[in-house]
Amino acid sequence: MHAAGLFDETQDDYNRSQWFEHVFDNKTNFFCARSSEGAFFCPSNEIEFLNPWDNRYVEGNAWHYRFFVPHNTPHRIKMFGDEEIFAQELDIFFMRSRLWSTTVLPNPYYWPGNEHDLLSVWQFNYANRSDLTQKHSRWILDHVYTINPDGLPGNDDYGTLSA
Repeated sequence: MHAAGLFDETQDDYNRSQWFEHVFDNKTNFFCARSSEGAFFCPSNEIEFLNPWDNRYVEGNAWHYRFFVPHNTPHRIKMFGDEEIFAQELDIFFMRSRLWSTTVLPNPYYWPGNEHDLLSVWQFNYANRSDLTQKHSRWILDHVYTINPDGLPGNDDYGTLSA
């Protein structure tokens, strides 16, 4: 829009893109819904944090959206405290996802069949941990995207994966 001379609209869109900060709960370190009074409406226990059908989130859960700020990952890292904490939490996200043996149903952690998790593996690079990007992306290629009937998680999610 900037190239089209729409400078005010560009600034408005940029400002809106930073609104993710308004739904980030520092107490839980997750993005959460808020009430009309401004109180956070976060999952209250581990079961709720893992529920992939939690109505506070669209097609995901608190873990799925925890790292999803693809347009400002450096700032998202700062919200965790530092690169080391961010990388540790992201590593937990991927390591726990390995315990889920199917790609047919949504994984409560990394779920390769949904858009908001697809870029997560590359976010290690922003925390100077490209070794973890390599580790987890190789595991994903070897164990998730296979030639088996379930080798295209989420049924390609309307072309997202093959695009």
